[in-house]
Amino acid sequence: MMIRFHPPKWPLHQHLYERISLWHLAVRKPLCRVFWVWEVPALQSYHPLTRIAFLTLLRESQPEKLATLRSLGFRLSEEVHLDGVITGLEGLTENLPAALEVVYRLWTEMPLTEGALQPIVERLVQERRRAWAYPSFRATAYLEGRLWGGTYAIQSLLSPEEMRTLRAEELQRFYEELLRKSLRHLIVVSPTVPRVLFQWIGWQGALSYRLPLDSPAWGWYTETDEHAQQASLRIAYPGLRRSHPWYAHFRLALMHLGGYFGSRLMQEIREKGGYTYGIHARAVEAWAGSYFLIESEIDKARSAEAIQKILDMVSAWAEKPFENEQTLLQTRNYLLSRLSLETPREWASTLAHLLLHGYRPEWYLHHAERLSQLELLDYERWIGYSLAKPVGGVIVGSPSPIFAA
Repeated sequence: MMIRFHPPKWPLHQHLYERISLWHLAVRKPLCRVFWVWEVPALQSYHPLTRIAFLTLLRESQPEKLATLRSLGFRLSEEVHLDGVITGLEGLTENLPAALEVVYRLWTEMPLTEGALQPIVERLVQERRRAWAYPSFRATAYLEGRLWGGTYAIQSLLSPEEMRTLRAEELQRFYEELLRKSLRHLIVVSPTVPRVLFQWIGWQGALSYRLPLDSPAWGWYTETDEHAQQASLRIAYPGLRRSHPWYAHFRLALMHLGGYFGSRLMQEIREKGGYTYGIHARAVEAWAGSYFLIESEIDKARSAEAIQKILDMVSAWAEKPFENEQTLLQTRNYLLSRLSLETPREWASTLAHLLLHGYRPEWYLHHAERLSQLELLDYERWIGYSLAKPVGGVIVGSPSPIFAA
């Protein structure tokens, strides 16, 4: 059976205000949602902990405002990405204007003082100490540092001593020089757009910074851990950007490699090999580069054997991503069912992530339609050779080095 892509059926209206776009999904629902999309990359000109500390301080330094939001039936959310930040507000439609007024005051009345900041930093230090004890956290941190460290400020690798060097003066500079100029998109899911939201139109300005394209090739990093019962594995391969003409082919092929429970990696590494409980592959894209990652927690005693099998599987996949037409159709059906969004909230969230990376809603619709048309013949000129060689890997918990650095 072939599954068709069902495009979002909710009308989307765009209004431009210099550098800010306001996107309105005019739907009548008891719950509404607002997203703010900020162009706030993890710049090396600021302390690596700045963005996390700022958002934590935003949430925790003004409990009376958060209590007011809860009484109005609202909750806040935030996501931190390499290229920016997405903040959100969700709650009762009837109280949206009042909630937006509280949120604006939350951002404009922050106590950016040393006394308010240092307890936050100390708690983040303690959380980092606990997280660092887990090989899976360290493996991901090491991978991020090697993929993006030459371009971005990577906070996951900071030591407790380095975390404690953040000062309120630097947070203030970040707030005034970058954040107050960085709002790029507002997404509103509600019957109307409350006038109070237009207070945010002034949070825009010209930003100037440099993110050179990062193309690492750093081999393998191994950390032994005699107490670990498993080995945390991360392998990075070259990827394709969403704007690449072969991206639809790449995304469908990657889904079959390791994007769902019935993928090739799950069948061979988990079910047949018994090396792991779970393994998956996913694409990552930032302004500075694009990759796909393979991530797993594998049997420590058989880690070398499992890694070699994974490398061989990816090489075979890069040459022939699908065994037959039926396999392609099954994978395509699964992916299209995930792309057919069911609620305005899902469409707004998807739109926020697209806009953060510079893609418009039209890209999403065109991409889904292209996926729905792919057949096995479309892979005859497949460019998998460019994806076959890893740029590097990390394994934490290994009893001994597996590959030379």
